[in-house]
Amino acid sequence: MRKILFTIFFFPFISMAQNSIGFPDVINYPKLVYGAGLQSWDMKQDRNGTMYFANNEGLVSFDGHYWSLYPLPNKTIVRSVEIGADHRVYAGGQDEFGYFSPDQNGTLRFTS
Repeated sequence: MRKILFTIFFFPFISMAQNSIGFPDVINYPKLVYGAGLQSWDMKQDRNGTMYFANNEGLVSFDGHYWSLYPLPNKTIVRSVEIGADHRVYAGGQDEFGYFSPDQNGTLRFTS
C-alpha cells in the first residue's frame, strides 16, 4: 500500500524533472508578433538564414529579429514558396505566380 501511495504522490514530480539538454529551444510567436494570418502553408530558409513563410495574408519573412509581411498584389493566399538559384523568392498563390526580389532599398517587391 505504501508503494502505491508513494508512486501516486511522487510520480508527478519525477515526470516534471526531465532533462532538456540536446533538445532545440522552441519559441512560439503569437499572431500579434508576426502580424499575418493564422495559417502558413510552406516555409523555406535562404542562404542568409532568413525564413520565408507562405501565409494566408502573403509572404512573411523573419530574419531572427524582425518580421515583415509582403502581400500579393491581388491580396490572395500564398500557398508555396521556393528560393531559386538566382536568390529570388518564388511564390505561388491563388491565381498568381511570381517572385519577390529586393529593390534598391532592400524591400521585397513582387513581379508577376
